[in-house]
Amino acid sequence: MSIDKASEKLIDSFVKVLEKHHVKPLAQTSIEEYRDKTTKVSQELMGTIKIKSKSHSISGLDNNQIPIKIFVPDYKAEKYPTLIYCHGGGFIANLDLDDSTCEYIAKQSGWQVIAVDYRLAPEHKFPAAVNDAYAVTKWAFEDANFAIDKDRIAVCGCSSGANFMALVALRMRDAGYKLTQQILVSLPADLAASLDAYAEYAEQDVILTREAMFYCYQHYIPQDMDANNPQLSPYYADLHDVAPATLIVGEYDQLRSDTEAYYEKLQEAGVASKKIVISGKTHAFLIIKEAYDDIIVADYVIAALKEK
Repeated sequence: MSIDKASEKLIDSFVKVLEKHHVKPLAQTSIEEYRDKTTKVSQELMGTIKIKSKSHSISGLDNNQIPIKIFVPDYKAEKYPTLIYCHGGGFIANLDLDDSTCEYIAKQSGWQVIAVDYRLAPEHKFPAAVNDAYAVTKWAFEDANFAIDKDRIAVCGCSSGANFMALVALRMRDAGYKLTQQILVSLPADLAASLDAYAEYAEQDVILTREAMFYCYQHYIPQDMDANNPQLSPYYADLHDVAPATLIVGEYDQLRSDTEAYYEKLQEAGVASKKIVISGKTHAFLIIKEAYDDIIVADYVIAALKEK
């Protein structure tokens, strides 16, 4: 099996857009340049998509305000099952591309989606983003007045967002809250980057290279912190009694080893869990169909929500 035609098409477009915008090697790139260039590249690949959402903000754990966006299904109800969602972006960027994904999930699944605009590194290193994701999830159970069915609250994240939500699921367990499930896409489970069972597959991932992964990690992890710390890398945590999990990853994703290893640890801990490896796919595929021209991982997220 090799990278499929839809992925080849996306990668070809990605490379051409990189060349057009004269993207420098990461070692020579500042955070501001990284954010600017990746946003331009992503917007060019995606095009313009009209999004309907409601904006709000809540108080965070660090006396900060956390912006959120709320995407409501097409039908009207007194209470909606609700998915708390964290976008990707390598811990350091917010490309706003996940808005289209959140709207798509809400309309196709019937679940309300609340997207967390968490604080970014390096201005806010660990644990700021995790604190923000946890605060919003806890708020959904306790204080929200947004038609939330508190018996059906799930969390979902992609890439760096999956790392946050895996940690949030553990915090929620410890605090006595019962999540319906956690859906983790392309999970960076070990920020020490010691898991490489599928390294030969990951070599084909030009969207998330190993260089790019380390670039993001170094800007997110505090200098005095061990990357093996279970508060940072969920792979090293005690996973017993955590919420049921669905893990989704591309066959050629740089983070396949992390995702598969976390699934195995969930199994060992007796946690109800499901693993989906999507054949032919690389890292960047949690986007709307207009850009990918193929089935996308959001469809698998929707399927997981409908199972509950």
